[in-house]
Amino acid sequence: MNEKPGMDNVSVSSDKKKMGKRIKAARNRAGLSQEALGAAVGKSSVYMSNVETGKANASLETVVSIANALRVSVDEFLYDEVERTEPALPREFMEELKDCEPYEIRAISEYLKETKKILRECREQKQNQEPIIPIDGK
Repeated sequence: MNEKPGMDNVSVSSDKKKMGKRIKAARNRAGLSQEALGAAVGKSSVYMSNVETGKANASLETVVSIANALRVSVDEFLYDEVERTEPALPREFMEELKDCEPYEIRAISEYLKETKKILRECREQKQNQEPIIPIDGK
């Protein structure tokens, strides 16, 4: 057999289909057609359709290009659930600010600065605290 140890062809095929569905969902959220996304990444709409249905193996370079075109992180395509980390937060913040008036943005910015300051003060206080040792040894 030519299969690599530990590789399961069924799960690989299933993973391609899952990734394709995630790409399609991200494309739909972005309001793009397969043709428009394909043009943005230098691929045909037929190829994009095949990627979205799991029929085509997209290279890592292509997956990254798709993610960049859709302004999402590649991890959104690879996993069902990913603990959000810093890269996704700026996009979420910008989405929240889209419909804000300038005075609202200034107020939110000031609130954010103060919240950050308070959180860091709390962290510093916690780090400087002596550990509490129970009297009865438990």
